[in-house]
Amino acid sequence: MKNVQIFLLICFILIVDSNGLCGNHQGQTEEIVQRFNAALRNMPNVFAIEAKTKYLTNTGELKQLTDIKYYCDGKCIDVEHSVHNYSLVNGKTDKTSDVPFYQRSMVDRKNRAFYYDSEREDRAPEYVIFWSDGEKEFNDIKNKIGIGRALEGYVTGDRISLIELFSEKTSSLRYKGLENIDGSECHVLEATIENYGNYTLWLDQKHNCLPRNVSVVKKGEDIYGIKPVSEMKLSHGAPTEISFVMDSVKFKDFNGVLLPIECKTTLIWKYKDGETAEWYGEHERLSVNFHPDFEALNAFEPNIPNGTRVNHQDFIGKDTRFEWRNGEVVNIYIQPLPLIGKVLPDLKDLGLNLSPADVNDKLILLCFFDMEQRPSRNCVQELSKKAKELKEKGIVTIAVQASKIEQATLNEWIKENNISFPVGLINDDSQKTHSAWGVKSLPWMILADKNHIVTAEGFNLDELDGKIRDDSEKPGG
Repeated sequence: MKNVQIFLLICFILIVDSNGLCGNHQGQTEEIVQRFNAALRNMPNVFAIEAKTKYLTNTGELKQLTDIKYYCDGKCIDVEHSVHNYSLVNGKTDKTSDVPFYQRSMVDRKNRAFYYDSEREDRAPEYVIFWSDGEKEFNDIKNKIGIGRALEGYVTGDRISLIELFSEKTSSLRYKGLENIDGSECHVLEATIENYGNYTLWLDQKHNCLPRNVSVVKKGEDIYGIKPVSEMKLSHGAPTEISFVMDSVKFKDFNGVLLPIECKTTLIWKYKDGETAEWYGEHERLSVNFHPDFEALNAFEPNIPNGTRVNHQDFIGKDTRFEWRNGEVVNIYIQPLPLIGKVLPDLKDLGLNLSPADVNDKLILLCFFDMEQRPSRNCVQELSKKAKELKEKGIVTIAVQASKIEQATLNEWIKENNISFPVGLINDDSQKTHSAWGVKSLPWMILADKNHIVTAEGFNLDELDGKIRDDSEKPGG
């Protein structure tokens, strides 16, 4: 959790005697970071946070309100922002002009990453950016959501957190002594960080050395971190100075984890022509839960309508097009062809090792499913209840996990649910396999006769008995 990491590192820096900081503090950096990493092992990586951020004019009028939901279980992440931008009429907030803007970034249970935004009332997107490898995107999503959000440990203009700045980028730390702020004695620490600016932190002794105040001044090329202003193309021109202040911090203990829950921020941009832009923020964490019920919260579940256009980052620059269909990203130029009347493809392609004796002169019932989808799980579980009855009718029942998953995870699920028939797993390109087997959605059932000619496909459980009866009544059935 970024904010906790930031504040713990600063806490460990201040544990070192202040006189030592004035001296050779660089020689202590490695030890401090090691102690910090050890402390992180005790920090929760599962949480649900709800927060609210307000931005006001210098007269106190509301001009932007953002509701934030932030869920993480260590492997999956789900960040939702609902942004309300208000216009000002005669210097007063006009809420009638509000059109909420919704954006969401996530890594879901299938290790897929998404970003989308929307102005639709149902919050469903009209356009989606998709990455097939969520593991690569996980930390990037965690980092991006913190930019500009004081309680997450980021300050404006920085694309990395304070923890990285003070552990990796700092070339000079200066300990300035103690200062009383609102009745709390605070250590004052200054740092000049190349390409980032001048930082001052007031660290509260009573609250584990968490920041009571933060002040940052950036000038020239420091404003955009390591990217020079000369490379930036800004329609309004480049600012000459940015100042950021965080103060009025309040803390709360969450089951032994001390966190900041409120603060105020002031952000002022100065331009060459003398113009300024000012933002005054009020930030508040409404709830923090280290034992959330993610299913009840509908976390890590993409809310994407069928037919939504998808920009697939694995295929940038290639002549292809993708859409969201039935919980999957589908190449719309690859349309599965019907199998009815055709011989079943080779079962070995499904990770199945069946002998000729297992399938010869027997009807075959296949069910393509995804154990991470409730309808799919229910279908296989119901088939399992009918397994004995189907076997007595001379039907070989086979299930196939149709999306990428670890074999050990699948084996555990099979054992827990007492699935008695063979279960295959698609290891290669799932889209290619879906196309070869005519799979259009999940669960997807296919029935073949004793000659392994497909007689029915795409039917549901309620239709199964009728399909079997029709097959058995055919000549030679």
